[in-house]
Amino acid sequence: MDLPSSPTSQFSLTVIVRVRRERLARLRDLLDRIRRETIALMEGEATATAVPFAAMRTVHFARWVLIDSHRGFMTGPQLVFSTNYDGPVGDERCSEDEALRRHIAEVVEHAYAALHSLYECCEGYAPEGDDPQSLRRSLEAFLSAPDRRYPSSTFYVGAPGRSRDQILGEAALRRRVDEVIDRKQREPGWPPNDSVAIRRDIVEALGERPPVFPPQPSIFAGPQWTLKVIGLVVLLLLVFLLVTTGNYLFWMLWPQASSWFSTASMTVAVGLSALVVYRYLKLILPEPGWLIRGAVVGLLVITSLVGSMLASWDRLTTFSWQLQLAIAAAAIIAAAPWRSWRLSLALTGFVAVAALIVATPDFHQPALIDWCYAFTVLTLAVTIIVVILSYLERRARRHLHALEATDPPFEPYYTEVEFALSERSSRDENRFYQNQLSNIAVLKAGAFRALLIRGVFYALQLLARTVYNKGKLGDIPTIHFARWVLINQGEDALFLSNFDSSWQSYLGDFIDKASTGLTAVWSNTVGYPRTRDLLYAGSEDADRFKAWARHIQIPTQVWYSAYPGLSIRNINDNTITRRGLADLEGVSAQEWLNALHGRQL
Repeated sequence: MDLPSSPTSQFSLTVIVRVRRERLARLRDLLDRIRRETIALMEGEATATAVPFAAMRTVHFARWVLIDSHRGFMTGPQLVFSTNYDGPVGDERCSEDEALRRHIAEVVEHAYAALHSLYECCEGYAPEGDDPQSLRRSLEAFLSAPDRRYPSSTFYVGAPGRSRDQILGEAALRRRVDEVIDRKQREPGWPPNDSVAIRRDIVEALGERPPVFPPQPSIFAGPQWTLKVIGLVVLLLLVFLLVTTGNYLFWMLWPQASSWFSTASMTVAVGLSALVVYRYLKLILPEPGWLIRGAVVGLLVITSLVGSMLASWDRLTTFSWQLQLAIAAAAIIAAAPWRSWRLSLALTGFVAVAALIVATPDFHQPALIDWCYAFTVLTLAVTIIVVILSYLERRARRHLHALEATDPPFEPYYTEVEFALSERSSRDENRFYQNQLSNIAVLKAGAFRALLIRGVFYALQLLARTVYNKGKLGDIPTIHFARWVLINQGEDALFLSNFDSSWQSYLGDFIDKASTGLTAVWSNTVGYPRTRDLLYAGSEDADRFKAWARHIQIPTQVWYSAYPGLSIRNINDNTITRRGLADLEGVSAQEWLNALHGRQL
């Protein structure tokens, strides 16, 4: 199996459709048959399957979850189909739209007959015809429809950058290394005492060198991030000086230049400066850094507008059309990172109108005495804003404390329905080394909680992409993929996770190693144990938390893993093993030997 030399992007797909009540029993039977076939497939039995997941090279994990109406989360049963999938192998820059199109096409190509049978039981599915080509087209359109796809509010990848084929290929490479070690250990006098010599002997006996694969970057770690921040500050200062004093400096350096040429030159310079700032931010901040990029560039636009208006020296003339053109260009750049086209249009329109006002012949700069007075006005404005924000923060904290003191926590109770649901939810647990979890929590009522949980989701997503990208979510080293998805008009939070070891140990890791982040999300849902300051307590009430977690868990009808016997530690160590064979200088011999943690050398 060929190993890529560059990372591959991973994405999440969540499709939710309503089930026709009269066909619910039929759907259950179909899902149960697919479940049995999928388990046999994962156990290595050579059996024909209606959904040949192993043939789908983009799929890491997949599941179908049937949400029953009696759970009270919605008005009727719903079927959830979710996958964790790859974009094109070795193409880290592939867009999500293109990756999704290819992924759905692959799933439909291999399993259109089974998908047709499943979604015949759901609302909205109306195939064009009954021939295979028509079914494929209908299913691709059905699964791709935006009203059925739900974006992940937070998406975590335990082994980022590695495709399914790469994970399987590196596992095969590791097995060959183990075979070499087994043979070498039968030789007298082996292994040598030097770790460098051990690796050299293994490389020679292996007879191959895999392609180099880069280590996973982290932009918020080490001196490189400090240098990036310093570079951003210096760049913003230079742009600010250019915007506020550029005309004056241009006139000082070239007094013979015409006003038209001066204005045009400064227009180009300001527009290019805004573009450079945006590109620099895009370089140092990965997704979802679009929010930060948009905020910084938008601040630059506003600073440019205010700074030019407050310029009061006689030799610093109005920016006139230069201001209009530069602000319009910067507005488009500032709007580009925003994903909401309405917000982009509003920002561009606001700045364009402001630029037109400034550019009118009757507009005159404010009659301020000098820059000191302007600085005083700006300082006063900033102070007022800070005071207002501080007041709002205190009010929000008090409101949060009041809610935390009065929100009723979950009270464990036993009923036959609860026991039966728990039995169904845990039916296939511990069959493999990996396990899965699906649950739904109802969001607490009110705009405050809705805004709060979305802010927490954004912060967690930024951390997942930039900090927690080395195989650990917080200090939890067992999660392969996890996501939160807001469904049912944002009233419920669906949580889907794929993890190592047992349900009990997984929940224990949440309590011991990631209580803060977990509590920040689930404290905004009904029944979660009492919290303090949004982040604390909560899951520390371990017995109540585990009872609540089992209560909101829903049965997963079908679950598939492409590598059910590999832990996230195995996957990451296999990558180090591969990198240590390909790049003897980039990975030390001792680090390489440490990755072979199961070997006694």
